[in-house]
Amino acid sequence: MNPRERVFAAIERKPPDCVPWTLDVGAFEGLSPTLLEIFKSKTGCESPEEYFNYDIRKIECELTANVPGATGDLSLRSTSDFEKYIREKYLPELPSAARVDEWGIGYTKASLAHFEKMYHPLSKVKTRKEIEEYPYPCFTGREIKKKINKIKAQGFVSIGYGGSIFEWSWWLRSQELLLVDMMINKSLAEAVMDKVTDYTIQVSQKMTKWGVDIICYYDDVGAQTGMQISPSLWREWLKPRWKKVFEIIRKISPQIKIFFHSDGYIAPIIPDLIEIGVDILNPVQPECMNPEKIKKEYGKYITLWGTIGCQSTMSHSDPQKIKEEIKKRIDNIGRKGGLIISPSNVLEPETPWENIITFVNSAKKYGKLF
Repeated sequence: MNPRERVFAAIERKPPDCVPWTLDVGAFEGLSPTLLEIFKSKTGCESPEEYFNYDIRKIECELTANVPGATGDLSLRSTSDFEKYIREKYLPELPSAARVDEWGIGYTKASLAHFEKMYHPLSKVKTRKEIEEYPYPCFTGREIKKKINKIKAQGFVSIGYGGSIFEWSWWLRSQELLLVDMMINKSLAEAVMDKVTDYTIQVSQKMTKWGVDIICYYDDVGAQTGMQISPSLWREWLKPRWKKVFEIIRKISPQIKIFFHSDGYIAPIIPDLIEIGVDILNPVQPECMNPEKIKKEYGKYITLWGTIGCQSTMSHSDPQKIKEEIKKRIDNIGRKGGLIISPSNVLEPETPWENIITFVNSAKKYGKLF
């Protein structure tokens, strides 16, 4: 099998010749900035996916700041005007050294590694009108179609970012305020979620029309031992919006594969995700859910991507434990398809380089099925 045949066999829950594997988290880099620098120094290469020769190649989403009222090609403008606008109108308290992203969310460096403190530009708004007038990012993607076609021509599978709903909503509003709004100020919660859903649809439509094979959505609603919001609230607020997104892209491309990421424990909503069209569930975090149990209950309907613990196995176990866990996952989950094996999230700085190499070598060795 070539990489495309291998990956699609696994996703469609048919036996591949080898279990596909990667260090990436869907369309995002799987090595934290610290580990990425270690990778570059060890290998002399810039790209883990090229060096390790993943079957799946990611497409980076091209979002830029959008200056309200500006004319011309926004993708070619400096973001300085946008940052000035955000600071003056929404985040006057933002420190001068902070950065502002394409959504107008502010960030300052935290005390630990690459983590940052977040400043929420819609945390002070009082009306729907203020939310509705807030600027969307500008999605350019001028080179994305070419990149997708090149990946396909080389025999690989392309994977690209489609957007978010819950995460983008609370990044803009703040998690505390959004959760309060969902209970007692529903008009504001609806305005924020409708706004980001609309933008997720815009991004998804473009990515789908450009021909991406797998489209990724990231929307963490799980915590370590339960969900961040109740399953009933998720079904009220998020399920219908995700259903709308998936229905729209499936009309454009019935064959596209839908990847849904949520860290933590989300077992109660897995049947709902299957119902609305999710093909790939990521990361099936083993510290929170049992991958073998998830496979037994839902393996006929969904493919698992991940299953190797970052909090435990990759960061704190020795190489022998990593080998054993990978072999166990492949034997119990991957032999008949339905598994793309990877670490369950971004590998953080405490992960030993030896453990990364052990993962790669073990995934190759034990993943050979015939």
